[in-house]
Amino acid sequence: MRWRGPRRGQGRGGEGPLKRLWRIITAPFEARPKLQRWALAVATTLLVAVFLWAHFLPPKVRLEVGEISPKEIRAPRTVTYVDTEATERLREEAAAKVPPQFKPDREAIREAERALSSLFSEAKRVASSGGSLEEKTSMLARNIAVSLPEGALRTLAAAPPSAIEQMEGYARSLLRSVMEAGIKDLPKDIERAKREAQRRARGLGLRSDYARCVGDVVAALLRPTMLYDPQATQAMRAEAARRVKPVLRRIKAGEIVIRRGEQVTQRHLDEIEALGLTHPRLGLGQIMAGLLIASLVVFLLGAYLKRADPQTFASTGALAALSISGLLALGGHELLGQFPHRFLFPAGMGGATAAVLTTARAGAAVALLLSALLAFVSPAHGVAGLASSVSGLIGVCLASRVARRADFLKVGGGLALTNASLLVAADMAVGEPASVMMGDVAWGVTYGALSALAVAVVTWLLERPLGLTTQLRLLELSSPDHPLLRRLAEEAPGTYHSSVLVSELAAAASEAIGADPLLARVGGLYHDIGKMKRPQYFVENQVGGENIHDRLNPSLSTKIIISHVKDGVELAKKYKLPPAIVDIIAQHHGTTLVQYFYHEAANGKGNEKERPREEEFRYPGPKPRSKEAAIIMLADSVEAAVRTLDEPTPARLEGMVKAIIESRLKDGQLDESDLTFRDLERIKEAFVKVLSGMLHRRIPYPGQEEVVREHGEGVGPKAHRRARPPRARISGRGGGP
Repeated sequence: MRWRGPRRGQGRGGEGPLKRLWRIITAPFEARPKLQRWALAVATTLLVAVFLWAHFLPPKVRLEVGEISPKEIRAPRTVTYVDTEATERLREEAAAKVPPQFKPDREAIREAERALSSLFSEAKRVASSGGSLEEKTSMLARNIAVSLPEGALRTLAAAPPSAIEQMEGYARSLLRSVMEAGIKDLPKDIERAKREAQRRARGLGLRSDYARCVGDVVAALLRPTMLYDPQATQAMRAEAARRVKPVLRRIKAGEIVIRRGEQVTQRHLDEIEALGLTHPRLGLGQIMAGLLIASLVVFLLGAYLKRADPQTFASTGALAALSISGLLALGGHELLGQFPHRFLFPAGMGGATAAVLTTARAGAAVALLLSALLAFVSPAHGVAGLASSVSGLIGVCLASRVARRADFLKVGGGLALTNASLLVAADMAVGEPASVMMGDVAWGVTYGALSALAVAVVTWLLERPLGLTTQLRLLELSSPDHPLLRRLAEEAPGTYHSSVLVSELAAAASEAIGADPLLARVGGLYHDIGKMKRPQYFVENQVGGENIHDRLNPSLSTKIIISHVKDGVELAKKYKLPPAIVDIIAQHHGTTLVQYFYHEAANGKGNEKERPREEEFRYPGPKPRSKEAAIIMLADSVEAAVRTLDEPTPARLEGMVKAIIESRLKDGQLDESDLTFRDLERIKEAFVKVLSGMLHRRIPYPGQEEVVREHGEGVGPKAHRRARPPRARISGRGGGP
C-alpha cells in the first residue's frame, strides 16, 4: 500500500481560536517533511521514555515494623543495602566486648591509711582499759568505723600494746601494697583484693590469730583505687561499634521482598528503603536509561522502515500513525492497571492498528518493538516478551487482510484464540490447575476482543485526520454503491463507464510494476468526477445532437475542459476522499496540452486575433508525482485514443499505446513520477493485454445485419464512433489523438 503526505492547504475561513493556535504552532513544520519526521521522532522518544520512567518509578510503600503486609512486594531492580538489624547486633556485640574504663583515685590509699591509724589507736585504747574481754570486744566494735569479724575484734581487744603495734605495722604495709597494685571499682575486683590481702597476711610470719586479724583488718579497709569512668567507657564502646563494617545484603530484581500477609520486620523495611519504595523518585541513571532505550526503539523503527518500507518512511502521516498506534497501545497497557496478563494487549492492538493504517511490514516492526518494551518492564520478562510477540504478529497478519469493517471481528477472534492458547500453554508448562487455565482463557479472549475494538476505533479516528489512504478505505470507495460513484453514473454515464475502463487499465499496469493496484483502481474511478459539473461539455456524455463546442471559441472551450480538474478536486474534498485520490485527480492531466483546441485556435478557428500561446491551452498541473497518478494519466489517454480505432488489433493497440507513452515522456509529464523505462515497457504490455481482452473482434450473429438495416447504423460495436458529430473526440484528455 502506498501512503501520501498530509492533505494540502485548505481554506481558513471561519477558523476558530484553537485551530489558529494549532496553525501557529505547526507553521514551522509545514512543507518541511524532514523537520516533521524529526519532531515526531523526538516527541515519540520522550513519550516512550515517560512510559519507561513510570515503570522505573515504583509505587510508594508505607509499612511499619509489626504490621501485616496487605500485598506482595517485589524488587523493581537489583540493589545492595545495609541490613541495619544485623549491623546493629554486631555493633552491640563489639561494644559489649569493650571492658569498663577506670580512672585512678589518688586519695584512696591515704584515706585507707587514716582509717587504719584510727582503728589501731582505738584498739590500743580499748585494750588498755579495764573490763572483761567481752566488754572490750563490744566497745571496740562500737567505736570503729569498719565492720570486722568477731575473731579479729577479740584478737585486738586481748592483745597487748606491743602486739597491736606490730599488727599495725604489718597491716599498714600490706594495705599499701595491695592498694598500690590497683583495685577497680568492681565488686569482683574488690573481693579479689580482699582474698589477696588475707592470703598475703598468712605469709607474714605472725601468730595465726594475729595474721588472720591483720588480713581481716586490711580486707575491711580496702577500697577501689580505680574508679569507673562512664564517659571514657562510652567513648571506647562507641569507637568499637563504629569500627564494625555494615552488613551488606543484595536483593535481585523480581525477588519477593515481603509476601502478602507476612509480618513486617526491620529487615523488610531496610529492603523497602533501599529499593526507594518509601519515597520513590527517579535517579539520573534511570532517567538516562529511559531516554536511551526509547531512542533505540525509535531509531530501530526508523532505520527498518527506511530500508524495508521507504514509502511509509517518507510519509509523515504514516509515521504519525505508527507512533500514535504504539503510544496508545502502551497507554492501554497502563490503563489496565493490575489486571493479569495485560502484556497481551499492547502488541496485538498496536501492531494490528499499524498494519491497517500503513503496511504489514510496519505493523510487524511496531508489534515486535512493543513486545521488547513490555518484556523489559514486565516482571515475567520471558513470558511477556514471547507471548506479546506472537500475539502481535498474529494480529498484524489478520489486520493486513481486513477488507471490510466487519473483518475486525475476525481480528478479534484470531487474537482471542491466540492469547488463550498462549496462556494455557504457559499454565501447562508450570502445572497450573484447570481452574487457573479456565480463568486465563477468559482473560485471553477478553484481551483479544479489546484489541479488535481498539483497532477498529483508532483506525476510524486516525485515517482521515492523518491523511492516510488505507486499504480498507480504498475498498469502501471502490464500491459502486458509493454516493459519488452513483452520482457519476447517473449524471455523467459516459464518464462513469470511461472511468471504469481507466481503472481496469490502471490497476493492471500498477500490479505489473509493483505499484498499488487498489489505489490506481480507485483513482481511476474518481479521476474525472469533476465532469459532473458540466457533463454535456464532454463527448462521452453527448448522445447524438449538436456538439456544444461548435458554438464556442477554442479558448473558452479549453477553459471549460480544463476546469473539470479543479472541479474534481473540490468535489473530492467535499466528499472527504483520501488525499491520495485528491492528488490523482489534480495530477492526472499534468501540464498536458489540449491539442485539439490549440490547433483549432492556431488555424484561426474562433476568430482568434493573435497566435495562441501554448501555455494558455495547457492544464495547470501539477505533473504526476506518484507512479499511480502517472499510470492513470496514461490510462486516461489510452482509453480516449482506443475509441478512434476502427480495427483494434493487438498490433495497432500496441502501436497506439507506445505512441501515447512516448508522447507523454517527451512532453516531460512523467519526470516527477519515479517511473523507469522498464516500468513503462511493462505498463505498455499491461495496457495492450487488457485492451485486447476487452476489444476483441466479435462474430456477427444470424439476423444481426437485418436489425442494423432496419434500425439504422446506431446499432453495433462501432455505432458510438460513427454517430459522433465532427468534434466528437473532445473528451477532456489532454493531448488526445
